[in-house]
Amino acid sequence: MNFRFFTIVGPPPQNKILFLGDYVDRCKKSFEVIMLLLCYRIKYPHLIYLLRGNHECSKMNRLYGFYEEMRRKRNVYIWKKFQEVFNELPLCAVVSSRLLCMHGGISPEIQSWDALINLKVCLFLMVL
Repeated sequence: MNFRFFTIVGPPPQNKILFLGDYVDRCKKSFEVIMLLLCYRIKYPHLIYLLRGNHECSKMNRLYGFYEEMRRKRNVYIWKKFQEVFNELPLCAVVSSRLLCMHGGISPEIQSWDALINLKVCLFLMVL
């Protein structure tokens, strides 16, 4: 994520924005990025939406840099707290009752909408 993003699309509350995940890892400022997004989510809960990407998983962000960044900048306790936050992020969003959004994709084993909805691991977020 580039910090210039909001200068391009406009700051909240001008636009509804759905982010599709991977807020941390592979950059030197993951902490700053996720903090900015979480602050916007708290301040504008009906305008800023965050989905969980594969890097919002402890195994991935341990491997790709967020864990080390947090050890350097803060501490492991704070990293663990971020994992708790990440675990609460929804995996999917339905926009306007017809557009399904997610970070990655759907398993080929999922053959119907009902099968997707019935997944116990899938948390849905409805975006109007």
